[in-house]
Amino acid sequence: MPVTLTNTTAKDNVAKAVVSATGNVKVVGASEENISLTANNESRTTFKLVADKAVGTGSITINVNAFNEVFTEKTEITVRPITSLLKESDAGSIKGGEAKTIDYASSFVPSTLESKLILSRSPMVQFTDQLSYLLDYPHGCIEQTVSIAFPQIYYIDLVKMIKNKPGFAVDPSFNIQEAIRKIETMQMYNGGLSYWPGSSYETWWGSAYALHFLTEAQKAGYDVSKETVDKLFSYHSQKAKERAMEPYWFYDNGTGTYNKQFAKREIFYSLYLLALNDRRDLSTMNYYKANLSQLTLDSRYMLACAYLALGDDKSHNAILPNSIEAMRSVRSTGSCFYSAIRDEALALNCLLETNPDHPQVGTMVKHLSQQIKKDPYMNTNERAWAFIALGKFMKRATASTVTASVLADGKPIAEFKGDDLVLRTKDIANKKIEIKTSGVGNLYFFTEQSGLRFDNKFKEEDSYLQVRKSFYDRFGNPISGTFTQGDLIVVKITLFNKQGSDVDNVVITDMLPAGFEIENPRLTENRDMPWIKDQFNPDYFDVRDDRINLYTTSGRMPRNFYYMVRAVSTGNFIMGPVSADAMYNAEYHSYNGAGVAKIVERK
Repeated sequence: MPVTLTNTTAKDNVAKAVVSATGNVKVVGASEENISLTANNESRTTFKLVADKAVGTGSITINVNAFNEVFTEKTEITVRPITSLLKESDAGSIKGGEAKTIDYASSFVPSTLESKLILSRSPMVQFTDQLSYLLDYPHGCIEQTVSIAFPQIYYIDLVKMIKNKPGFAVDPSFNIQEAIRKIETMQMYNGGLSYWPGSSYETWWGSAYALHFLTEAQKAGYDVSKETVDKLFSYHSQKAKERAMEPYWFYDNGTGTYNKQFAKREIFYSLYLLALNDRRDLSTMNYYKANLSQLTLDSRYMLACAYLALGDDKSHNAILPNSIEAMRSVRSTGSCFYSAIRDEALALNCLLETNPDHPQVGTMVKHLSQQIKKDPYMNTNERAWAFIALGKFMKRATASTVTASVLADGKPIAEFKGDDLVLRTKDIANKKIEIKTSGVGNLYFFTEQSGLRFDNKFKEEDSYLQVRKSFYDRFGNPISGTFTQGDLIVVKITLFNKQGSDVDNVVITDMLPAGFEIENPRLTENRDMPWIKDQFNPDYFDVRDDRINLYTTSGRMPRNFYYMVRAVSTGNFIMGPVSADAMYNAEYHSYNGAGVAKIVERK
């Protein structure tokens, strides 16, 4: 830690600097030093600090005695491992009269450990991990903003059970209202919404998804701008008339895929929302009723339910498919974010809104429940639609009379009598929990443990995507891992899709070592660094204290991104990996480059 003293007087002096530290930071070696200060000049010394293997805050105090005065400066810094928050969860049901044992033994750092057990008669609790994933999702395009907020309209109590902690209450109503406010700021001149805040291109599907959320929030009593909603309806009225076509990919009956041109799914989402809110476009609906071969199966569900919303049972029955399973969509990373799971959840939601007693509903619920339990790579759009659709159905389910006793290491700690029960860290952490049930029906449970680990181990792998980072000085000369304090360093990140195809909505996250600070997140080639000839600009970027996030598309050729950091402190600092994840298909990912950054003093 460098300490610089500036003597602005005309007299020489000797200053005594003393450093002390509390909390999770310790001073190593000498903690005081006498420093000669010549008139109108600067002097510098360094002290050595080490962070404890703990998570929390360190406080550093410097006292300098000079000119018969004491000058003091106090600084607080956070201490944590470079790893992100890790979670382990499980869910299921216990039949009345049976028991379940859950072992909460954990390898997380104790001060970061949070444990949770939720017991309920509602089947939705077994899908709590889907909602928890949405609530903690760190990015914020229009789709993700809506997917995080939309389910909270219907599940305020469940959100509170998931997120509330002792002394910290979460207000889902505030979250919903803030999402509404953010959406209203993203409206463009033509009524549509931009994909990222401040971006210049609109998203048709995102605009429909947001309109659906805004109308439902309005019905639930939230404050929504009438002007914003009216402009969105006008936008969809115009867009629905375009009769646009798009190629979509599907799985065939074997192991391959094929693509086929269909009318854009956005058309039917727009028509459905217009009909649902008594702003029908009957002429366009009738056109597609006469041309059903242009529609994907989920589009037919939306069109059929649009007719039913207008009271036209005959057209609804004629258009509604016998099953959605005949056309299994390949998971898309952009466009309207279609996939087999999302299509079925959307179709089920349309039926539940307009025809909840239809015979297909039960079959679709069963199939969707099985799918989301076994698929580890669900994206935000899939999770939001699945959670909303299943929740609407299960609210109609018959309640059970099951009760339960909860024991920790053999000692009774709680009774479940019917109201939802939440047990937290102090009751269950590092204990063996036994749940003994009685009565008729099923008791549903959700269990989760989260925290940080200190092993700093990363699984480096390339799954379809490949991301790499390298370092250069400002003149383009490579730097191998040892940096000089005060230097400007150019970080180059290269993204490549090994399949040679486009993958939309990829987020690149570069975790910075603590000795670096971001100086310039977007370099200008000609002005800043003329040697950079191959820079690709991201769609959006987000700079935080310990990382930079870049949002982009992985193309057929490698794409290079550059930003600048400054080496501010000497020492050895853990450096996290650079990661690339397709936000709508987690199978596409790459993690590489974790290690140690060494920053030395300039000689």
